[in-house]
Amino acid sequence: MKYRKALQIDIDEVFLWINDPDTRAMSLNSGLIDYDDHKKWYSSKLTDDENVMVIGFEDHEQSKKSGVVRFENRQTSVRVSINLSPESRGQGVGAEFLLKSQDFIPTAWPATLLMAEIKSQNVASIKTFINAGYVLENSSINEDTGDETVQIYVKLLN
Repeated sequence: MKYRKALQIDIDEVFLWINDPDTRAMSLNSGLIDYDDHKKWYSSKLTDDENVMVIGFEDHEQSKKSGVVRFENRQTSVRVSINLSPESRGQGVGAEFLLKSQDFIPTAWPATLLMAEIKSQNVASIKTFINAGYVLENSSINEDTGDETVQIYVKLLN
């Protein structure tokens, strides 16, 4: 795989990936994303020094995009999320993508802890983060149902 920082030209693919039905079902916020809202959000993240988005490619020619990893600096931790293209899911590329994307985290960020919030039923993401060296730190319980809803996975940044 090859990697680079996200660019404005990636906006449409990222929009399609985030509105994919499987992505929406496994997201903490499962509602569809409006394109105008996405354009504002995406453009703001590209210019925000506290955010880094990385695009992965399945080939060296960088013609087939495989997904996006986003890092958000929260001073004491860095929030991590990943969204693979529907075609790349189940191919075993997620953990490597997470690991290689860490190279794009600015050294000026003070945080040394990477953190991911994952829905408990999102088994594929949980496996991906575990395979990338993350460990379960905490779980949230839905007070109405008693079901585990969100798991927090962490990893020390090397």
